[in-house]
Amino acid sequence: MPRTLVTPEMRIKARSLRGFATKGEYLLWQHLRDLKSEGLKFRRQSPIGPYIADFVCFDPKIVVEIDGDRHETDEGKRHDANRDAYLRNSGFFVIRYDANDALDHAWHLAQDVKDKAGALPRLPHPRPSAGPSPQGGGKGGRAPLTSTSRIARRAGGTSAAARTVPEETPVALSFAGTTHAVMMATPADIEDFALGFCLTEGIVGAAEEIAAIAIEDHGPGIDVQIRLKDAANTRFEARRRRLAGPVGCGLCGIESIEEAMRSVDSVAGSALALDAADIAAAVRLLARAQPLHAETGAVHAAGFYVRGKGIVAAREDVGRHNALDKLAGALAKAGVEGSTGAVVVTSRISVEMVQKTAAIGAAVLIAVSAPTALAIRTAEEAGITLVALARGEEFDIFTRPDRVATEGSRHVA
Repeated sequence: MPRTLVTPEMRIKARSLRGFATKGEYLLWQHLRDLKSEGLKFRRQSPIGPYIADFVCFDPKIVVEIDGDRHETDEGKRHDANRDAYLRNSGFFVIRYDANDALDHAWHLAQDVKDKAGALPRLPHPRPSAGPSPQGGGKGGRAPLTSTSRIARRAGGTSAAARTVPEETPVALSFAGTTHAVMMATPADIEDFALGFCLTEGIVGAAEEIAAIAIEDHGPGIDVQIRLKDAANTRFEARRRRLAGPVGCGLCGIESIEEAMRSVDSVAGSALALDAADIAAAVRLLARAQPLHAETGAVHAAGFYVRGKGIVAAREDVGRHNALDKLAGALAKAGVEGSTGAVVVTSRISVEMVQKTAAIGAAVLIAVSAPTALAIRTAEEAGITLVALARGEEFDIFTRPDRVATEGSRHVA
């Protein structure tokens, strides 16, 4: 798509604005410039048609805006809505950050931009997935998004339109040539998925017990061949011999009630402490680390929040368990200890989500939706602080409320 027409007056105005950057804009600019080594070339105070973008990249097409107080006024919101509509119609993906976040978390915002860029099309060919990064990408996969035609009915009328939707692909996880589980997943971050699955399902106790992960695309699906080191392979083979019946999808390859209700790792001794502002920040920042959801509205996300750093890793998938497995794999590859932060998810909390959080080693699990009764009992057993129905600084704490310093939350007995 050709660039939009820019008048000489707009170019002069843009050049003059470069000398009046706010501190937050300056800090973020320093980190966005570093993304050039990743193939992302940003410009600051760049004119696009009748508007001047704080930061713009033309391949992929991204606009990054830093919002101060004036953006909270009714006039500011109307201006931003018109501006965003123009930019999106011009093919740009628009990302907005709060000015205070730019001051406090400039590096993390730049990494978030990098992650979102990984899910966007590049010129001249689409980019299948984000590059390796603690906050996005990972080896293996196909293009996670596709465009499809639809008939849209609006205000009593219908019209032909296009919509971006997520891909959903069978992913087989195989050990020693035998399939252990087949999961329907978003075909991105497959290596993270395989590693995280092995860790959260107790197949291995550490990433170092995996000798190799090979990803093979077979058209209809993706086959992941996982080779364990000798000691881990011996334990896994003994575990498989205890299982009755043919291996199937089930609960992630689990075929007995005993396996499904396995005991969870205890994190009861964790000294992690958060407050209401942390809970609100975790949910808010995770929402900004979801490029696939921003495009489709049809995927789950799991993120890892560290106090003072924000969301240091995030993964998305059509399956909530898959997103959490991908996060576990990403954390393991980056060497991030689960005890240092909280897991944040966009889904409801089922027992498997609690089990996987315990396997990661995180003592706090935050969700925007509600938990099941079994999830609550399992969190209590593991010593996990279960925070659910999080809406800003309003939320419910179901277990271990002592880790969250707040006067406004309520402990549900």
